[in-house]
Amino acid sequence: MDCGNCVFKITDGNPPMSGGPWGGGQTGCEAGRLQKLIDRGKATRRVDQDSYELTQFCNMFRSSRWNGETPEEAREEVTLSFGVVVQDDPSKTFEELQKSVLSATSVDYDKEKVKIVVSTSPSRDVAKLVNLIHESQKSIDKVEFVSHLHDVKPLKEKDSFQKIVNYNFFVYLKCGDLIGSGDFKRIDEILNDDLKQICLFRGMGNTYYTQSKVVREIYLNHNDYDLMLKDLQNTSIKQGMYQDLYE
Repeated sequence: MDCGNCVFKITDGNPPMSGGPWGGGQTGCEAGRLQKLIDRGKATRRVDQDSYELTQFCNMFRSSRWNGETPEEAREEVTLSFGVVVQDDPSKTFEELQKSVLSATSVDYDKEKVKIVVSTSPSRDVAKLVNLIHESQKSIDKVEFVSHLHDVKPLKEKDSFQKIVNYNFFVYLKCGDLIGSGDFKRIDEILNDDLKQICLFRGMGNTYYTQSKVVREIYLNHNDYDLMLKDLQNTSIKQGMYQDLYE
């Protein structure tokens, strides 16, 4: 892709959308991304070109048909969303389940960008679950639970994942595991501000954050989230697309 028709393209000292309509050769980017991409070796411009060519996708590209006006509006549009599945374990206490759920509701992040699904079984006290959901909804509107009548792991996972399929990141949180309050914000900054290309992040302990498009592409090769995660971790480390948030 290139910056040619982007409204944030700065040309020869003239602001975008002026001088017929893009002015002369590109000198910058109102969204502040061009220099970062140049530094990463992802943006180049030949002397006979008016605009920079990009070898990394830029989700801040906006054509003249865009209804917004400022880079800040575009940045808000690309803010990541997170779908969290908290997988219950009947062998663990309800307090451990509660701890995991509340760690997800306590994140320092735009709550409109977060959904939580508690995946549990009929062995749990329904009244306690309902109360936990209601308490959680005081912080995040989109919280629900699904009680599985079977114990077939691939089916439970697929049922739960379908509820968060439209979110940018999947978080499969085991009962007792935690989400760091600043994890979502840090991941969003790494991808949208630092422009790093990471598909798998590790949080605290056994908590991982996976790009949902990657899960959709490779889950059926395993039909087991844990096996898929192990494979993805090995691959992403080899490709330099893995990051531990706490190292």
